[in-house]
Amino acid sequence: HGLAAHRRDAEYLTAHLASHGYVVVAPDFPLSKVTTPALLPTSFDVDEQATDLVFVADEAIDATAPLGFLDGLVDAARLGTVGHSLG
Repeated sequence: HGLAAHRRDAEYLTAHLASHGYVVVAPDFPLSKVTTPALLPTSFDVDEQATDLVFVADEAIDATAPLGFLDGLVDAARLGTVGHSLG
């Protein structure tokens, strides 16, 4: 999501992807989301968002392990990203 936004702003897109069988993970970025714990959303952490996405992807892959909540649903060799606004 972009500055002063949140993950649900692209729900039209994420719901569409999920309806076609994609596993969708839509994180909020901590300091640029509209409900940031900081006083105002900031673009100063935009450079960190790529690292945040790597973390989220790693967590999704880890969750595909046996007994994980995404057991067998994510193919680590076939990941993609899509962006909204700043994406």
